[in-house]
Amino acid sequence: MPGQNARMLGELTMDWWFVASAIGAMGIASFVQGFTGFGGGIVAVSLLSLLYTVLEATALTNVCAVALTCGILWQLRRHVAWRMVWPLLAGQACTIPLGVWFLSSADDGLARRVMGLLVIGFAALSLLARNRRLGGPLRPAPAVGVGATSGLMNGAFCMGGPPLIAYIYSRDMARDALKATIQVCFVFNSVYRLAVAGGVGHITVPTLVSAAFVLPAIFIASGAGMALSRRVRTEPFRRMAWVVFAVLGALLCIR
Repeated sequence: MPGQNARMLGELTMDWWFVASAIGAMGIASFVQGFTGFGGGIVAVSLLSLLYTVLEATALTNVCAVALTCGILWQLRRHVAWRMVWPLLAGQACTIPLGVWFLSSADDGLARRVMGLLVIGFAALSLLARNRRLGGPLRPAPAVGVGATSGLMNGAFCMGGPPLIAYIYSRDMARDALKATIQVCFVFNSVYRLAVAGGVGHITVPTLVSAAFVLPAIFIASGAGMALSRRVRTEPFRRMAWVVFAVLGALLCIR
């Protein structure tokens, strides 16, 4: 219920166990995001939702995601494929408020199960799909649809990555261009969602204070992930990451 969710979020105070668990979850998520270029939101929200409500988990993840994605994008800013980005952002802009509305209205148990099923579904598709690289001209209509799906998932669960990953990583582009382009979408997702969620009361002062304690772990872990990604091939680890995501999704469904 909207009122119940708002009360639960408002009652969240400086709980040091919450801060400690947030540092651990966001540290792992940031390393994954820095190393592979995606998956930070899935890891953070899934882990935190095992301990707290989905609303609490998405609020903290949203604040931290702004810092995380902006930091990664700044390092890759010269590699962005801007022609691919604009239709994706247009789709995201239309649906992020709808996702936030769903989270505000849904029961926590329902939100948790829907989120778990989405993670499992996208993990299965990614594991079963062949690694095909698409060439040819970019068509705006499919990109807008991908962006709209991503925006809806991001608004509801702060994990709009899977549709973007499937679309952007299928393009025949250099590795840094792929990572940079998807980070632009993540930054827009995070900042826009933060404004919408803040406007409806999801982001509170305790959330912001907790995020401040988490920021050092975010920068250290994401930097370590990016440094490692320059020394080893990341492609073999992507399939392993999706297996872990599927397990997290299953845990959310049965919790």
